[in-house]
Amino acid sequence: MRGARAWDARNTVMRVRRIAWPPGKRWTSAVAGSDQDVPAQYVQVGTQHEFCRGMILVSDWPRRQGLEINMMPFIMAADFEGTRLPESCRAYYEHIVARLQRVLAKEMGRVCYLSIDEHDVVAGSSQRREGLHTESPGVIPALQRALAAEGRGDSAPLKWWHHWGHARGHLEGGIYLGSNVEGSCAVYNAQVVAGPDEAGNAIGPHGDVEHLRSACGKRLVMPANAIYWITDRTPHESLPLASTNGRRSWWQWGAAPEVIPRQWFRLVTSDVSFWFRDHSTPNPNGVVPDPTVTSVVAGNKFVPEDLRIVPA
Repeated sequence: MRGARAWDARNTVMRVRRIAWPPGKRWTSAVAGSDQDVPAQYVQVGTQHEFCRGMILVSDWPRRQGLEINMMPFIMAADFEGTRLPESCRAYYEHIVARLQRVLAKEMGRVCYLSIDEHDVVAGSSQRREGLHTESPGVIPALQRALAAEGRGDSAPLKWWHHWGHARGHLEGGIYLGSNVEGSCAVYNAQVVAGPDEAGNAIGPHGDVEHLRSACGKRLVMPANAIYWITDRTPHESLPLASTNGRRSWWQWGAAPEVIPRQWFRLVTSDVSFWFRDHSTPNPNGVVPDPTVTSVVAGNKFVPEDLRIVPA
């Protein structure tokens, strides 16, 4: 995830200041009443690519520009001009998004969300968030209470999750992601289902599902250049990048760090419950989240008492 956003108007390259991910805490099962793995019934493991599926191979990635974009709203459209994305994103639309239009037909005209990360990565570290997680943050009680206070929701515990590209069926909705580096991301053909706490939520804070790892089945390490479809409750994780020169880690040899130029892409479809303004990249052409679908949230997402719902 990213922090406060900024727009470099000189070349329409979006940059988002990186912030440290908070130290993880092992999630405690309310059923077991102790720090134990949640039973397997809280994860549904697929057999026929139900919850993750390879879609296309990108043979020619766009020229790197140093883009760092997170959850930029845009209009899903049949041509680039209709998306109202900045010109710096044109090649990603043409190389990836346009090739997914057949499966994205039901998203046409809706506000979706684009993320691109082209920052260099030191071998032995990961570009994105490590640890097993889902894109859905599960239930966020502070935001549920805020919605209820505005008369826009129920203050009672939820029996579902806040959506982050909710998959309404196989290849309907969901998330598309991939990168140009072999073995830098892993996914599981699984989906988190109802959990043990009073809200039916098996997903930990900020989407943490490390406690479910043993129930998720076989890990699939994504090949380079493959764009995968996943649900917002499909467990996945960013992996440390392997050295290209055979060394396990550059610091073992006292040499300068090896830098790997990874490019990462993510498209989140329209059913997103909350858009965290201070962690996301605004669209310079004025596209904002659809207020009938998505609530805009201001404040630090890692400090629940700091969050507030604001106008789009």
